[in-house]
Amino acid sequence: MREKETLNQYLAERILRDKAMQGKLQEYLEELQKEELVSLLMERIVPADIHLIPLSIFSVTELSSLELVVKFLKENERMKNREIAETIGRTQQVVWTTYHNARKKYPLPLPVMREADDFPASVILKGPALESIVVFLCEKRKLSYAEAARRLHRDERTIWTTYKRSTKRP
Repeated sequence: MREKETLNQYLAERILRDKAMQGKLQEYLEELQKEELVSLLMERIVPADIHLIPLSIFSVTELSSLELVVKFLKENERMKNREIAETIGRTQQVVWTTYHNARKKYPLPLPVMREADDFPASVILKGPALESIVVFLCEKRKLSYAEAARRLHRDERTIWTTYKRSTKRP
């Protein structure tokens, strides 16, 4: 343990004194991809019990928003039906049926790429899945209708209609 601390201290001092080393460090930091940075930040910032849904799964247009969320939580997060039901505010029967239908329609794994605009699964507790997601992206993440449509792989008119419908609800 002591050797590691000594090595880290030596490297830090060397970087501070050596302009070439500072340049190499700068190049390395610039080469880090956005996804890697987001993943590193999410590991440190987001509590383990919050399940973030990546927007990349919405590139699968064969499935509904609820089917995508349930399939992701089941297959990628390895959650049980009961846990999913509690997280998204649905019954276990609805979760089972939704997952069963999603698996039949799209048996392949979902494409997962972490982004800064990923949203917590608990967002869809409040109502219809797509409406809840659109409201979250537009109000909390401050995305325009066009940007939300692009991220969700939906038509901009669909996003606008969905958002307006959700604002009319009591």
